[in-house]
Amino acid sequence: MKPTFLALTLLAAGCSAAGAPRSRQENPAAGPDAKSSTPTNAQQGAEWDELLRKLQEQYQVSEQQKTAQADEHYKLAERYFQATDFEKAELECEKALRLNPDHAAAHALYLEVQFILKRRTTGPVAGEYEKYFRQAIAQHQQVLLEIDDAYNRGVRAFNLGEYDKAEREFRMILNYLKWLPASVEFGDRQRQTVAMLEKTRAAAKTKSIDEEKARRAAVEEEKMRDELKRLYEQKRELELLFGQAQMFFENEQFERCIEICDKILFINPNLGTVREMKDVSHRLVHDREHRDNLRGYVEEWKRTFERVELNAVVQAVELVFPDMAVWNEIRRRQPKGLQEFKEEISEDDAKIVEKLKNTPITLEQNAPLTVVVDYIREFSGLNFVIDTKAIPKPDEEQITIKVQNIVLDGALRLMLSSKQMVHYVEGGVVIITKVETLKKKVRLELYDVQDLTYGLQDFPGVEITLTQDALGTTTQAEEGPKQQFTGEALADLIKKSIHKSEWEESDGKSIKFNNGLLIVSNTIEVHKALRKFLSDLRASTGILVSVETRFLSVEDTFLQQVGMDFRDADLLAPGTVNPRAQGMLQLDDINPSFVINPAFVDPTGANPFNATGSGTQASSSAGITGQFGQSVTRNMGARIQNIMTNDFLVQKFFGQALFPVGGATLQYTLLDDISVEMIMRLVSRSQRSHVLTAPKMTLFNTQRGNIRISNQFAYIKDFDVQVATGAVIADPVPDVVSDGITLDVRPIVSADRKYITIELRPTVASLFPPPPNVFGILISLQASTQNPVSQAQPVKIETPILNIQRLRTTAVVPDRGTLLIGGLTVYFEEDAESSIPVWRNIPILGNLGSEKIKGAQKKQLLTILKGRIIIPDEEERRKFD
Repeated sequence: MKPTFLALTLLAAGCSAAGAPRSRQENPAAGPDAKSSTPTNAQQGAEWDELLRKLQEQYQVSEQQKTAQADEHYKLAERYFQATDFEKAELECEKALRLNPDHAAAHALYLEVQFILKRRTTGPVAGEYEKYFRQAIAQHQQVLLEIDDAYNRGVRAFNLGEYDKAEREFRMILNYLKWLPASVEFGDRQRQTVAMLEKTRAAAKTKSIDEEKARRAAVEEEKMRDELKRLYEQKRELELLFGQAQMFFENEQFERCIEICDKILFINPNLGTVREMKDVSHRLVHDREHRDNLRGYVEEWKRTFERVELNAVVQAVELVFPDMAVWNEIRRRQPKGLQEFKEEISEDDAKIVEKLKNTPITLEQNAPLTVVVDYIREFSGLNFVIDTKAIPKPDEEQITIKVQNIVLDGALRLMLSSKQMVHYVEGGVVIITKVETLKKKVRLELYDVQDLTYGLQDFPGVEITLTQDALGTTTQAEEGPKQQFTGEALADLIKKSIHKSEWEESDGKSIKFNNGLLIVSNTIEVHKALRKFLSDLRASTGILVSVETRFLSVEDTFLQQVGMDFRDADLLAPGTVNPRAQGMLQLDDINPSFVINPAFVDPTGANPFNATGSGTQASSSAGITGQFGQSVTRNMGARIQNIMTNDFLVQKFFGQALFPVGGATLQYTLLDDISVEMIMRLVSRSQRSHVLTAPKMTLFNTQRGNIRISNQFAYIKDFDVQVATGAVIADPVPDVVSDGITLDVRPIVSADRKYITIELRPTVASLFPPPPNVFGILISLQASTQNPVSQAQPVKIETPILNIQRLRTTAVVPDRGTLLIGGLTVYFEEDAESSIPVWRNIPILGNLGSEKIKGAQKKQLLTILKGRIIIPDEEERRKFD
């Protein structure tokens, strides 16, 4: 009876706990009665209602807390009751009842503990106990019904194979039974439930295993299908790739064939035919590259010599542009800096600009600016902002416009132009402002001015002159100024020339030069003026001038020489006499190279004038010689010879104009007792020459430059004599002499670009005689002692002769014109005759034994100057436009 009683009390406690909130919620029902006593004033009634609501909420919160604490004390009392510590159980029940007097379970446990402790007997409380007992019996039956219903649901779920649902139902029953007191009914149901739970778990495990097997089978089947599909697709791909490889192989595109073969082998490395095709393609590629390399080598060889031959062709013009295709590519290059004043805008702003240019709109407005802008904003969906700093009262700006089907950008321009307003896009917004404000907007731009700030270096030429302190020649260089134009000077010039009042740094406007770039921050108007200024400056500084100086030498020379001499036959060898005229001596008195002797000498060979007495002289013999007499030898000698080798004018003509070489020389010799030798000389020469030396140079306007083509010749100009005891040593001192052409010019183009002022310094120097021949002075060095150790040393001090033609002038030449700036005319006529007096007057016979020389030299040296202005922009337009 005791377990049944305990179960009934617990069920009663559970039902009472469930119903407790309802009883507590009935307490606020007294609210309307309370409200009847509130003041009639509306404001005071509202305050009282709010106060009562707060008190009710606090009361409900405190009641819930008490109920929770009472449940905790009841659970603790149950544990003490199970442990047969009835006094502590009684104490905990009392605490629970103090917190919640309506706690039925606590009441039942409290009564049972008091009966056990014999602190309560039958009386009025027994009726109350009977009441709780009947209530517990009803609740017990309700629990049994719920357990049976849950058990039936679990069985049905088990039969349907819904093992998870069945397990949840059985677990719920066991959780119920765990908190209920032990009884026969509960024990039977618990055992049935446990058995069904185990059965359900086993069935669920079996089902899970079957499902896992089925899932694995499905997965394996899906894998097999995927593998078959993959193999089929791979087969198709391999067939396609193999077809492409075969096609590229047949078309001799072996590189592509190798790439396709690599893809095939990556997919399936076991295809031997593909690997063989790849190897064959590699070999064919190598063979073709070898042929191409050989062909390319031959082509490059031919092209190299074609370029050499092309370079041998003289360029006729000073400036040559590349082909049209190459120059069109070069034209696309743009310099750093402002380009048509178009800024780089963001992607969002570019979309807005594109929408403004492509959105058509119809406007018919006669309203303030704000109203029109609002309408356009709603129509286009774009953000429009009016710059109130520039337009302080936009409502007073009346806009009148009537257009149809016009793009939005054009409509804005028409609408705002009459009010001196503009619009621009910045930061995703279309801003409307005044024209003056936009012009004052500061922009930062870069300008590349390296071509303007680069200082043109002057290159003065060398001056070929004769030195005053030496026997040789030297070259002396002239110093020339170096013109410079710095970036800082350019920045200062811009500040002083362009919008002087627009360079206030307080407004964010500045100009700085750094590493060849001008960094300018200013308004668009200033940028435009600056761009024009730099363009004009480049137009004047980027001018080239081609200067050509022509040294033209024209010469016409004529020479005629006719003469006849009578001479004796020459000696066979030095120191011997003519074998045809034995005993004849040389007659020195006829040879003008020696001192004239007054008489003949003894034919025996005794020559009083010869120190050796041999009777021989190193001179030519007489022209007519003979021997007479038998016992006494007599000789006769005569000579007719016209010798002009020492004539100054004749030799000057021969050396300067023409030398008498060539022509005809006739000789007749008679050898007998009387020997006669006749020599006739006939020469006629003429020569015409036209020598042009034209150095040419192209340089910048106002730049000084030079061109020099010269030869250098080393010679001994002196000796340093080292004197020792009884010996002298000569140490040579070498030097270098130069000859050739030197052109030093500085062109200055006029402001109208029509004329060129040229400072000209041409020089033409030539050595005489031409190297390696050189004039010299031969001297002998010997020690001054009586017994010198070394013999006399002959030394030669060389003294080259330098012929210089020099011009120093400043001339003005028209563009592409020529100017004769100097010249030298030489006229040299020679008419010489050598003959025998009186005999020369005999007709015809007078020509025998005479010589006549006639010659004339006509020479003119001209210096012609030609200049050409080269403006690259004009040359470009002339060639391509």
